[in-house]
Amino acid sequence: MLKLIQKKVLRSVTIDTHEEYENGTRIRTLPELIEFIKKNYNREFKVLYSSPSIIDNPFDPGSEFNRLCFFLYHVPDFILILDEVNFYTTANSIPEQLKILITQGRRQFIDIVGAVRRKVETNNILTSQANIVVSFKQRLPEDIDYLRDYIGKEAELIPALEPLEFVYGTDYETGRDKVNHNGEPVKFIEKVLDMNGGF
Repeated sequence: MLKLIQKKVLRSVTIDTHEEYENGTRIRTLPELIEFIKKNYNREFKVLYSSPSIIDNPFDPGSEFNRLCFFLYHVPDFILILDEVNFYTTANSIPEQLKILITQGRRQFIDIVGAVRRKVETNNILTSQANIVVSFKQRLPEDIDYLRDYIGKEAELIPALEPLEFVYGTDYETGRDKVNHNGEPVKFIEKVLDMNGGF
């Protein structure tokens, strides 16, 4: 689902640790990213950032990840896509610069889209700031209990979801959708794009 969002938005930076994304300019160093953004500051861009050291101690204030987040805070109007959020946060800890991006990025018109296998693997700051929460099939009661706060009664459906089926909750509604044969959850993605002004 993140790949579909990344494909549809006009300006994005995807932290692509495993180099699984294809739609964008592959960049592997922070100086290279800074130069690219300077040249494309007022244009559309899709960056696939895949530095081998990005996950090295992200909690260290001087880490590449913290420096990346600090830089990105000063780039307005884009979406940061974080796949495997649990590489960068834990239930008890979050890098300071990521915390600033999450809690104050809206001032710069920065949206963040992230994915994690289990909510308990990541920090509450992420979900406390979330406008949309999505869940595919899960079985552990503590995960389902947590999701109930965001998805409401739809959370009861989570253990019985079919492959590629998911439930979601927004500030305005909850629902159920399924990824179609093209890999697109059409109804849901259109709602997300509408809620966020098409990104």
